[in-house]
Formats: sequence, C-alpha cells, structure tokens
Amino acid sequence: MNPIGLASGVLPEFQPPQTVAAAAVAGFDSVGLWIEPPNWTPALERETRAALAASNLTVVDVEVIWLKPGPMDPDHLRCLDIGGVLGAKNALVVTSDPDMGANAAKLAALC
Repeated sequence: MNPIGLASGVLPEFQPPQTVAAAAVAGFDSVGLWIEPPNWTPALERETRAALAASNLTVVDVEVIWLKPGPMDPDHLRCLDIGGVLGAKNALVVTSDPDMGANAAKLAALC
C-alpha cells in the first residue's frame, strides 16, 4: 500500500503539534509541517516531537522555503535544521526569483 501524508497547507491555521494530531486522528501515515523559524521555540519543538512520538507519524517535509529575489534568507537554513531535528525527509522549496542563476545558487546552498 502507498503511504499517504497530510500536507501542512490543508490546515494553515494549525501549529505543527496540532497538524500532527490532526494527521494522526485522520489516519495518515505521514505529515508535512509548516515551519516559521522566527517563531520556532524550544517549547514548540518539544511539543512537536512529543506529538510525533505519540502518533508514530513520519515528517514527509517541512515548508515552505521560498526563494525570493535578493540574498538567501538565513531562515531557509534554519528551516532545514528544524526539519532535520524532526526527521523530515524533504523540504518544499518554491521560487519567485526570476533570476535562474540565483535560484540555482540558492538551491545548491540548500542542498
């Protein structure tokens, strides 16, 4: 059977622990989590990790890393770090930067 995950965008008003809980109640196998690095606290991390442990769900991705014109946002790397702590397998990256060379460089830095 193919696993199915709940995308974080389905419940944009939820914080990560609530998204995990909703995915668990609904019977999903995994969950995507919307991460806002400036709002990420040790308490939020503990709550999210506890929710994941209680649910046995995996984190399919953290999002969203949005590449915009200009220099790379340091919060993008922080989002990846948080995803690593949570066991995320992927990160959702989107771009609105029309400079494909800058996009490639930013994506390479993320990788």
